[in-house]
Amino acid sequence: YYGDDDYKTFNGYRLSAIDASLLELNNSERLRNAFGYSESKNVKLARAKASCIYDLENDMVITSKIASYFTGEREIAIDLIEKLKQMGLKNDLILFDRGYPSRQFFAYLEGSEVNYLMRVKNQSMKEVNEAMEPDQIVQINVGKETIKVRVVRFMLDSGVEEVLVTNLLDESFSIQQFKALYFRRWGIEVKYDELKNKLQLQNFTGDTKIAFEQDFYASM
Repeated sequence: YYGDDDYKTFNGYRLSAIDASLLELNNSERLRNAFGYSESKNVKLARAKASCIYDLENDMVITSKIASYFTGEREIAIDLIEKLKQMGLKNDLILFDRGYPSRQFFAYLEGSEVNYLMRVKNQSMKEVNEAMEPDQIVQINVGKETIKVRVVRFMLDSGVEEVLVTNLLDESFSIQQFKALYFRRWGIEVKYDELKNKLQLQNFTGDTKIAFEQDFYASM
C-alpha cells in the first residue's frame, strides 16, 4: 500500500497512533495460563492486552500485537515499532497517550528515527516539570546520553493544563498546531470501538491460544 508513496500524509508525515486495549477472553484455565488474568473478589478473569500502530490518515492498522495481560504498554510499543522499521519507515510521526513517556522510551524513539508527540502526566520527570514556558526546548539525560525534546503547554477548554513532549523541533509548528495534532490521536480510540463493537473482536470462536490469535489477527 505504501510502496508508491500515493497515500495521505500530514505535512509530509505518515501520521499514526499507538495505544493498547484490554480484551476479555473466554474465561478458561487454558486462556488464563496463556494470556494472564485480572483478579477481583477471588475471581480470576482471563484477559489479554492488544496494541497496534494505526494510520490515522488512511484508516489502516499497519501492524498489531496480542500479548499477555501483564505485558507493559511500552514493551509492546517497541515490538510494534521494530516491526514498522522492518517494513520500512515513511517519515513517521506517532502519537502517544500519557501512559508511554519515560526517559528510555524517548531515547529509543530518537535512536529509531521516529518522530513522536506524547502527552505526559503532571510531575512526570524533572526536566519537563521545570520547563514552564508555553513552548520550550529542554535537554533530558538518559544515562550517559543527552537528548533534546520540546515541551509544549496549553490550557484545554476544561481549564486543565495539557503538557506534550515531542522531538519535532521545527519552529513552524505552533502550539495551536500541536494541540490540534494531538487531538487527532482520538482516531485510534474510535478504531478500537469499531473493532470491538462492529467487527466483534472479542467474540472469539475457540478456546485455545492459536484460535484466539487467529481471530484477533483476522479482525485487525
